[in-house]
Amino acid sequence: MAGMSKPLRCENGCKLTKQQRKCIQTLRHHYLVCPRRDSRWKVIRDAENEMRRLEEAEMRRLDEEEMGRLDEEAHAISDEEDEEEEEMVGVERRLSDLKMNRRVERQARKEWEKTMKKEKLQKEFKAEDDVIALKKGINKHLSQFGFLRINTILGQTMT
Repeated sequence: MAGMSKPLRCENGCKLTKQQRKCIQTLRHHYLVCPRRDSRWKVIRDAENEMRRLEEAEMRRLDEEEMGRLDEEAHAISDEEDEEEEEMVGVERRLSDLKMNRRVERQARKEWEKTMKKEKLQKEFKAEDDVIALKKGINKHLSQFGFLRINTILGQTMT
């Protein structure tokens, strides 16, 4: 124990009292509240705070640059999406126009077919009317000469 002496000064250079030298607890307390510690470590703490502040500023700048780049990309993507959407709207319009044109064509074709059927039926009815009138005329002339009616000759019954 002769070689181990109690410290007279703390790490920061403060003189220690006898009480602080005797009791480890009071010695630890002194190290925690040492007035010189604050002045000596203040420079280190300020430097650390400055480094931390600079790092945070750099991170914020990088984040802002990244956000700016991401915003530009987002705008470019949204512009592309808008263009694609406009193209899709144009395609949908053209498609609806084509569908409408097909519908109109189909309707026009149906109407044309109806009119053609009507005309065909009218022609057939007219032809039948002509045939009936012709038969009546022939029958009239044949009956004048004493022949049978044309309908019975042709095997048809006339009403």
